[in-house]
Amino acid sequence: MKIIFSLPFQTTYGRNLLIVGSTPELGQWDAARGLRMYDRASGFWKAAIHLSAEKCESFAYRYAIEDQSTGVVHFEEAQNRCFAPPECRGLETIVQRDFRRPEVDPETFFSCAPFRKVIFRRPEMRPIQDCPECEARGVHIRLRVPAARVAPGYSLYVTGNIPALGFWNPEKALPLHDSGYPVWQVDFHVRPVEIPFQYKYFIADSDKIIVTWESGDNRRLTDHDLSINEEYHAIVISEYPFRSSAAPWKGAGLAIPVFSLRTARGLGVGEFLDLKPLTDWAKQLGLQMIQLLPLNDTSVRLDWSDAYPYATLSVFALHPLYLNLQAIDGLSAAMLHEIEAVAKRLNQKDVVDYAAVMSAKMDFLKRIFVQQAGDFLASAAFLAFLKEQADWLKPYAAFCYLRDRHGTSDYRNWGEFSRITPAAIERLTGPDTPHNREIAFHYFIQYHLHQQLLEASQYARACGIVLKGDIPIGVDKASVETWLHPEWFNMDKSAGAPPDDFAVEGQNWGFPTYQWEAMAADGYTWWKKRLGHLSRYFDAIRLDHIIGFFRIWEIPGDAVTALKGRFSPAIPLSRAELEAAGIKDVHTLCEAHITDGALESIFGARAEEIIREYLESSESGRYRFRSEFDSQNKITARFFSRFNGKSGLTYADHNALHALFRLYDDVVLIPDKPGDREFFHPRIFMDQTQAFGSLDARTQAVLRRFYEDYYFERQESLWAQGAKEKLSALKSATDMLICGEDLGMVPRCVAGVME
Repeated sequence: MKIIFSLPFQTTYGRNLLIVGSTPELGQWDAARGLRMYDRASGFWKAAIHLSAEKCESFAYRYAIEDQSTGVVHFEEAQNRCFAPPECRGLETIVQRDFRRPEVDPETFFSCAPFRKVIFRRPEMRPIQDCPECEARGVHIRLRVPAARVAPGYSLYVTGNIPALGFWNPEKALPLHDSGYPVWQVDFHVRPVEIPFQYKYFIADSDKIIVTWESGDNRRLTDHDLSINEEYHAIVISEYPFRSSAAPWKGAGLAIPVFSLRTARGLGVGEFLDLKPLTDWAKQLGLQMIQLLPLNDTSVRLDWSDAYPYATLSVFALHPLYLNLQAIDGLSAAMLHEIEAVAKRLNQKDVVDYAAVMSAKMDFLKRIFVQQAGDFLASAAFLAFLKEQADWLKPYAAFCYLRDRHGTSDYRNWGEFSRITPAAIERLTGPDTPHNREIAFHYFIQYHLHQQLLEASQYARACGIVLKGDIPIGVDKASVETWLHPEWFNMDKSAGAPPDDFAVEGQNWGFPTYQWEAMAADGYTWWKKRLGHLSRYFDAIRLDHIIGFFRIWEIPGDAVTALKGRFSPAIPLSRAELEAAGIKDVHTLCEAHITDGALESIFGARAEEIIREYLESSESGRYRFRSEFDSQNKITARFFSRFNGKSGLTYADHNALHALFRLYDDVVLIPDKPGDREFFHPRIFMDQTQAFGSLDARTQAVLRRFYEDYYFERQESLWAQGAKEKLSALKSATDMLICGEDLGMVPRCVAGVME
């Protein structure tokens, strides 16, 4: 069987088209072995492969542009194309006619999960009709057209200027089947003399009453689509999407944390099953989406601070906070009565008492598990769950067990388990260990959390409501993720945000930053697994702080404020370019500007005390922090030791502490790495420092030019290129609708890359 690919495409000199695909004939995704196409000078590129009829099955492929001068190959965007041969017998030559995909096509968004699986979900799809055998000298035609915006109860039809398509009579139009929705398909036969022909699609209801014709000119199968001197038995036309003439689609939704969905059935907090009545309410209002905060387990410190939903312990485990106890099968009447009594007390509180709720739930769960462990651990449903989720569930359960045994999530204090291996995880979670039940307790919780969230998710989908999840940009430093894969994280750095009018010292979130190079070398497997895991429950996802995929505000690990942070990645300023511009004393610009005048203006009468306790003279004639106070963490520890911890600080003490932070942050340049004397980053808002104010006007003007270039010009292409690689990898891993959120200093390149 011969397959001829045909694609209308205009290129410039030296740029050729390739087809790369899953079969050996198309290089098995190796562009170097891909199939070169040729141009008939009509703008139609063609290429052919030969397959035996027995081996002619469906395969995936993509078009790519090869730059002959550089050898660089650019693949087309979006999902792989699929060749599926007609089922007719006797086909010897098939033309696969494709169309160039636009770089940005809003209609493609309607092919992602929220629309395909939920809003436009088609519960009863039209089956594929049996294809008759090819008529003598006839040509088999297959039309395949993406059309996601076809509501349930409506169908797609095609009519045209040939007998098979009804001679433009809608009553005789052919219905397309939707078994491959959002791609619709129809097969029919034409005589060779009927080519070329014209046709058009329309949407109609179940009574074939037309709702809308597609906009634009008629579609055509022309002589240009076909090669010369070929006899065709089949032509497969993979169309560009249905051109909707309807008004732009609009939808509405609400954003709400699950913990706020408090009901009488809950234990002082909203729970996964409370999403079901919320779904009913949303449907009644005509809403289409419910957006939630992150639902991952955050039980790092086992106190009220774990209520913050973005400090993740595990990116896969769900939070026990959201488990409804009464929905666990097999509870005794006495246990249910006791749960209801505690629920009544906790539900009377005006706000969620996180610590009290978690204490009560974990206590009940331990008692329930003791009663049910034997049957649960032997059940087929649990064993299937464990087998399917073992790669994250076992490490998570082992981490929780060790956290509880050692009284801390800081695994650096876990002795032999401070560094872990897959083999050690298997030994630790083995079924014959004396602590097996303590490990299995966490399996038990995660199993029931999964069941309850899945129930709520499936209910929402059936009601036409999209659940939208949330992926935090970071993880806690004391997390399962950093324990398992320290090579993916910069543990000596913290992520945060630059200062603004609402946070003049910036934000220090305390999360480690990512080793993106290591993650890229692994094919971004961790991110892809996260998305795949969440797609069981959600059809849309929000990427928190999407700017973090472009660049992150990276802060030294021993800092409290974010003022001496810098963008990562970033192209630093070099000593050579600074000196060429007349900036000679570069090293001094990296030193904190601490003078007698500065100390007196900040501390007044306490200036001498501050000098005596924290500072020493430097070679530049100014002061510097003594070695025992040369980081903000050391200064903080000193204050807390003197005042019985943070709670012992008076308002004046707090102000004095942050005044010391300001002294520490009062620099103009920051070395690219500690001790680096060749590359530097301008400190954020450097013109507000006393160090900058002490410089002459000419030096200030030169530094301002470097500052503007560094923050608003120099990094744009670097950030855009890196983000496109990361976000493309994420997008290719899921059919969820991926959304991004951010505010503050948003680089110009962000919108373009997201588009």
